[in-house]
Amino acid sequence: MSVSVASGVNWTVESEVDWLTPSPLQGSGNGEIKVGVAFNPSIAKRDGNLKFTADGKGTSLFTFSQPGRKLSVDAEKIAFSSKGGESQVVIVVADGEFEATANRQWITVIRQPGANTFTVSVPELTSEAARGGEVEIKLTGVPSGEDTLTRTIKVTQAITSVGLGGFENDEDWN
Repeated sequence: MSVSVASGVNWTVESEVDWLTPSPLQGSGNGEIKVGVAFNPSIAKRDGNLKFTADGKGTSLFTFSQPGRKLSVDAEKIAFSSKGGESQVVIVVADGEFEATANRQWITVIRQPGANTFTVSVPELTSEAARGGEVEIKLTGVPSGEDTLTRTIKVTQAITSVGLGGFENDEDWN
């Protein structure tokens, strides 16, 4: 990112926050300042100023706003039959790193390092009761003391009963 300076005198610029890095810090007349903007690890929007001083006299502030981190997933629920298996690919859109963890031992989250996708797998259901659990996706690297963003996907596994004609599920009745 860059900022143009229009001035007929000597000027200086300084950042009032550590996440904005202007260069050069001084000049004369018109010029261009490159501004480095550091990654925002927070979920909160932040604002910061560059302070321009002309010939040691007048000052002007240039305000930058940087949005907080975002997190979204393309699934709210994943349903499995009693036979188990692997789910469709779940796509995660996140600013920075995230982790996905299951709250039940029978749910496995499969993610390749650095990938923005994962799948969920469950084993065959051996009991006579349906079961449910969740996969929680949360941003990592959020500053200490701050809340993080999380998204939850419900995972269910239904019982497959054998009907009168030996059908394993409702689709076989048609």
